Amino acid sequence: MNTDLKRIKKKYGERVMHFCRSHFSSLLETPGLLPELFEKTFDPNPYLGKDMAEVSESSDFFVRVIMSQIEKKQDTIDGPYENPFELMRKAGYRLIECHTEQEIQAFKKYYAHGEELCTFKGGRLNHCFVFFAVRDDVDDIKREDFLNPAREDRYGTSVISIQFDRIDGLVSIKNRYNHTVDNPDATFSNNLDFIIPGLRDSFEKYIRDKYDSHFSMNLFDCSSLLYVKGNDGRYYRFFTYVDGVYYCENNIIIDNGKVITDYSGEKKPQYIFCSDINSNVCYIFDTHAKKVFTYDGKENEFTEKINSSGVIREIKVCEVADGYNELILVKYEDGREFLIPVSKYLHNIEYGNSTNYIMASDGKYYEVTCSVGDIYYNVYNNIIIDHKKVVTDYKFPIRYRLFSIGNGLVIIDRLEKRIFGYNGFTDPFIDDLNANEIEKISVDRDIGNRTLTYVIKYVNGQIIKLDVDNGTLINCNDNRSEIEGEKRI
Repeated sequence: MNTDLKRIKKKYGERVMHFCRSHFSSLLETPGLLPELFEKTFDPNPYLGKDMAEVSESSDFFVRVIMSQIEKKQDTIDGPYENPFELMRKAGYRLIECHTEQEIQAFKKYYAHGEELCTFKGGRLNHCFVFFAVRDDVDDIKREDFLNPAREDRYGTSVISIQFDRIDGLVSIKNRYNHTVDNPDATFSNNLDFIIPGLRDSFEKYIRDKYDSHFSMNLFDCSSLLYVKGNDGRYYRFFTYVDGVYYCENNIIIDNGKVITDYSGEKKPQYIFCSDINSNVCYIFDTHAKKVFTYDGKENEFTEKINSSGVIREIKVCEVADGYNELILVKYEDGREFLIPVSKYLHNIEYGNSTNYIMASDGKYYEVTCSVGDIYYNVYNNIIIDHKKVVTDYKFPIRYRLFSIGNGLVIIDRLEKRIFGYNGFTDPFIDDLNANEIEKISVDRDIGNRTLTYVIKYVNGQIIKLDVDNGTLINCNDNRSEIEGEKRI
């Protein structure tokens, strides 16, 4: 294997390595180049390989970001620095930076009625650096001469607004036609170098020198792919966004573009991040200080409940057998435990889940929906926890179905067409169900609630319907009295 691919595999994983081999074969011809670009561009996270391979839009984003670094590297080497005002003058434009709302409004006169930019509604300077560029011959370019507008025609590009998001560095070149043309906020494909070579680096240096030494221009809006660009120029995978703050993998926080690493690196095992999308907040569990808090220090009902319910002995992450979730366990000195189910992929608290979690003898936690004595079971995957022992003999829901009656667990075997009690459990009701030969057992679902109806059809024409709600028998209907001419109780 190529040495660079080995280096990428070690740091980013095998799927990223395969992606690089498929998409960047030419870059691998220069030893050390591709790993260097990746390390400068992407913070390693366990989902990067999956994200790269998942959809064409995602793959295209990763390719464009890496290739843009090549172009930027080449552009930086060539030629002396010229500020953006000088470069735009060479391109035939007068460039003006707007510092006040009044300065922005001065450009409204260039826009036809119904084609005014949203920028003129106010407030844009709160989160963007705003520039306007006006062509030297703008007075000769009349709207009535352009009956079939095209985004990059002379009129559309005669007055443009170039804006940079102060937080993530995203650049937008806004068209004079506005929404009369498609995608007006991406004139010249938002590539400043299409106006005049070197303009991208020139703007970046100008803003860094004047406002923010860490400013890094972002050519790609990747928020839909769950990536955000920090002021160090790297892209980070985030799982939630709260009031201008991105919470990312590896316990990294992006606060208005600034990369916060107070909870990451060697400190990462100490902290556990999880978000509550219902309350729009991200919680940080400190396993050393044994408390939960928020990045902005605000308390709410959740933090008060955890921190004020007693002396916390331990906070840790516990494995859930399904592989999709994990549990944050808060254990108090008096023996009480508080379990918080969290999605592994998005780190979200899993609300609306009526299941409980039981730790089995293998040390893993299992989701269970029902219990009969010391026997717990899950009606969705048919896993049974019998006095802490994991029983998987009936784990195929297409064949087996579970429900309880009285103090026992009943199993329906649709393949063998029989009903029997788990672990030797007997009941006259089970004997009654098996009294005649069964032809077929089918399942009907009531979409409106959790009720399942098992329809047992017998060879002699009898039909019994068992209504089961969340694993417990709640009703039995049958037509045997009509067929046999007797009243059944």
